[in-house]
Amino acid sequence: MTVNNDIKSDIEIMSMLRQGKRSAWEHLYNRYAAVMYGAILRFTEDQDLAEEILVESFAQLKTKSILSNANRPLCLSVLHHTFLVVKRILESRGIALKHDIEANEIYAILNCVIIKQHSLEEIAHKAGATNEAVKIRLRAELLQLRKDILQKNSV
Repeated sequence: MTVNNDIKSDIEIMSMLRQGKRSAWEHLYNRYAAVMYGAILRFTEDQDLAEEILVESFAQLKTKSILSNANRPLCLSVLHHTFLVVKRILESRGIALKHDIEANEIYAILNCVIIKQHSLEEIAHKAGATNEAVKIRLRAELLQLRKDILQKNSV
């Protein structure tokens, strides 16, 4: 996978998607494909299946206008969509998820946002924390996820 130094910001990508620009999909791929692939590998260790799921995830993103209507951060919308595609494909093939992701305390906030679709405000209220504290924890979990993915891909 080549690195593109002209990767657009989420705001630019969303704007391009809303304008119907085809190049938005290339920028989206450059920005999120590695993260999506790494997230998929957390649920299955089969690299061929992970690549198939990645392709399916992008194909569905394009056909379902999921992103152009997203009202949450692009990263979270993409990861939630990826999770739903992983879950659907694995279930349709009778394959269990590699581990119980909802019990994963390392990514507790991330799981609430991506899998359960809770808002940061809902999480803060349930946890008795401030919105800012939840945002800080979410950023830390995203950085940890990126670190875990890079570490796993380098092995």
